[in-house]
Order: sequence, then structure tokens, then C-alpha cells
Amino acid sequence: FRLFVMAENVNFGHVRRADFSFAPDYVNINHGSFGATPKVVAEAQRGHTAAMEAKPDAWFRRDYKTEVNMVRERLASYIHAPADDVVLVENASSGVNAVLRALQYTLGSGDVVAVLSSAYPMVRNTLDYLAKMKGFSVEVVDVQFPVAGEADFVAAAEKLLESVPVDKLKIFMVSHITSIPAVVVPLTAMATVLKARVPSLHIVVDGAHALGQIPVNLTQLEAAGIEYYVATGYKWLYSPKGTAFLWVSKKSQEGIVPTIVSAEGFPSASFIDCFTYTGTRDYTPYCTMDAAFDYRAALGDSAIMDYMHRLATQGGQLLTSMWKTEVIAPERMYAAMVDVRLPTVDSDKVSEISTVFETEHNMFIVVYQLKGSDPPTFWTRLSAQIYLELSDFEKVGRLVLEIIDRPVDKANVLEPVIIKP
Repeated sequence: FRLFVMAENVNFGHVRRADFSFAPDYVNINHGSFGATPKVVAEAQRGHTAAMEAKPDAWFRRDYKTEVNMVRERLASYIHAPADDVVLVENASSGVNAVLRALQYTLGSGDVVAVLSSAYPMVRNTLDYLAKMKGFSVEVVDVQFPVAGEADFVAAAEKLLESVPVDKLKIFMVSHITSIPAVVVPLTAMATVLKARVPSLHIVVDGAHALGQIPVNLTQLEAAGIEYYVATGYKWLYSPKGTAFLWVSKKSQEGIVPTIVSAEGFPSASFIDCFTYTGTRDYTPYCTMDAAFDYRAALGDSAIMDYMHRLATQGGQLLTSMWKTEVIAPERMYAAMVDVRLPTVDSDKVSEISTVFETEHNMFIVVYQLKGSDPPTFWTRLSAQIYLELSDFEKVGRLVLEIIDRPVDKANVLEPVIIKP
């Protein structure tokens, strides 16, 4: 296997570890789950906290709102959307729930809400809860992995139109980048197929993993018929935990309110005002998104994305060579996360892999059994980041082979360790 030289990206790799607060021997190759906040961003948040505590009345009544509006303006420019259509929320769950709980009142018995089988569990759980309350049905459209290309997702959209009465199909929920497995979904192509047959269809996008990992252009997505988009900042944008946004097309904003209605909220407040203040709480993460943009700008936004994608690509190539296995999708369909099949079908060995990484090597790797695979296959999802290098992927590959070769110590296996999406 040939190791590629990344001379043009000398500003990335282990040299960037100093920007973050990791333990000295911790290798964060699962960035995708919870992200990581640079020290300079965390320091900026402490400054906002100090300002809040110094003059609470001025901060909550005026200063915070000024700060958050500036953040919304900068964020809106980054995602190519009008600022008046963008609000901040704590996480993707908050944004998705706000949209679906509003749209539930447009649904009745016999109506259908569709979701791909690759949806994040939060989405499925929310839909199942609302379906029980309102009587609509949830149609799960299966996508079989590994995928050969974008056409597999378009075929899923076409299959949906054949499997349910189109006059009953009201909402389609889809990820921009699926979580497990992690692939970039062809949103525009799918939306075009669906809206051609069902012009009134509400398309809701869970973009939790997209912001900061790939470019997001909501002007283009809106032109394709997408009305709602949610994404987090703390995963890939480098903003603090508790930062995300909800974008709603202007024509669809009526009735969209946060899951918590405050003293300044519905019914008299605007779409923006409803979400700006949802009661007394810590809003400093929102204000600190500006510092995350500054950090990215200093390194180069496109350079960050390019480095992560190339590292994920090369990491996947290296591991498939070491393990004699495969990746879950063509390289063009993943961004900074890559899913590689593990070189074992023994579930005990897979459990051992997860446990040993965490307890002996101070790393955490996501392992999962691929749904519908017969015989069962097990995979790992690994995240590339600006503070990682190809040697980190090589370490994962080597340790997996070593663990597979040794006897399983069932007495010390942590549970649960195998994710079943």
C-alpha cells in the first residue's frame, strides 16, 4: 500500500492537537459523535459567560440578542440563506422536534410520513411518538448498504412513490449525511423526483453532520423543494456543545415554534423572536459560534474540508488494504467519515475490539452490525479531522488485527458495544 504525502497541508495533522483540550494520549478518531471545541473557542465562551454574570439584566435583555443576531447573520451567509430564515437551537433533536411537532397538526389518520431506513434513531423515535398521538403512519424506505452510488438513494425515492398513495404522502424526512453508516445523500436528486409527483410534500432535512464537513447551500436546496433544514455546529464546525441551527423557508414559517414556548414566544412573537429567547438558560454557546468561524477562517474553510476528506479517503484505502475488506460507499459519497468492514464476523471479537480500544488504548471507535447483511457483517465508522494523520488510521488497523488474533476475554467486555442501526 502506498502512503500519500500531504505536503500541501502542512498546517494540519498532529500539530493541530495543541489547539484542542484532549488528554495527552487520547486519539479522538470518533469526532463525529460529539465534536471537539478548540481552546480559543472555549476561551471566547468564557468571555461571554463573564459578561453575562457581570451584568445579567443588560446581557439577557439586550446584549445577548445583539450578539446572537450577529451570529445569525454570519451563519446565514455561510449557508447561503437569508438571516431572517435562520434561528439557533441547541441540537438537531431540538430543531427536528420543532418542525415535526408543528407539522403534526397538518396530519390525520391515513396520512403518511416517510423516512429512510438510514435515519438517525432520534428521527424515528420522534415520528413514532407523534404517529401514536395523531394516527398517521410512518413508512420506512429501505436503503441497502453498501451502496453502489447516488442512484441507490434516488431509487429509494422512486420506490416510495410506488409503495404509498401519493395523495397521502405528506412529509419526507431525510439526512444530508447519514450517521451510521456515514454517506452524503444526494438531496437535490431525491427532492426533484419526489416533488415532481407530490408538489405539496414537506421535505425535512436532518443535516446534523453536514455543517463544517461539507458546503451547505440552502438557496440551492430550497430551489429543489426543500423547506426545512437542521444542522449542528458542535460536531464539525468547532463551536461549543449546544449549538445548532434551524432554517425554514419563509413560506413555511407560520406555526414553527420551539419545543419550549417562553414569555417572549408564540403567538405574538416572530419566527426569529420565538427562538431567540426560550427562558433563562445559558446562551453563551450561541454567541461563541462567531469564534468558531474565526478559527476556521484562520486555517481556511475549504482547506479544512479538503484535508478531512482526503484523510478519510486515504484512511479507508489503508484499512481495506490491511484488512482485505471494503468501504461502505464510493469515495465521492463520503466526506470526513469513512465506514470500513471489519475483518471478522465473530460478534464476540467485535465486542472485544470496542472494549480493548477504550480500556487499553484510550480510543473509542464506533462498531456496528450492518442491518440486513447475511451472513452478518460488522463495520466501523471512523472520523477524519485536522488534528489526525494517516498514522492514526494505521494504528486502528494494526490494533484490530492484534485483537482479533488473541482470545476473547468475555469477563471484561463492556456492554453495549455493538450499535445496530
